[in-house]
Amino acid sequence: MLRGRLWISPCGDAHDLQCVARTKKGTRCRNPIEYGQMLGFHAFRLGDAGYVEAYGSLGQGDAVDADRWIAQHCLVHDAPDVIDCGPAELRRFDIVRDAAHIKAHVRTLPTARCR
Repeated sequence: MLRGRLWISPCGDAHDLQCVARTKKGTRCRNPIEYGQMLGFHAFRLGDAGYVEAYGSLGQGDAVDADRWIAQHCLVHDAPDVIDCGPAELRRFDIVRDAAHIKAHVRTLPTARCR
């Protein structure tokens, strides 16, 4: 969830996305977009269609730099003059094309009891 919109990664987990910038040697950068987990895992309601579970922000503001994520650049290549080795793989979520990711109900996660 970036800028209030759902995006989907072809590799499944957004944290596995690799930077698409071209290095000085002319090859694709091998850095991940982000080190660690920057966004929480939440269930987002898609109207009557159901729910989709995704990493994202529940508030209005993004917890990460949305422009950098959408461009699929690592922190090293976060600059306007960067040339990409290929197109970004992250794409907008489509309710029809990505229907397999939609669940009828929110999965209930076990919670720990505090004493």
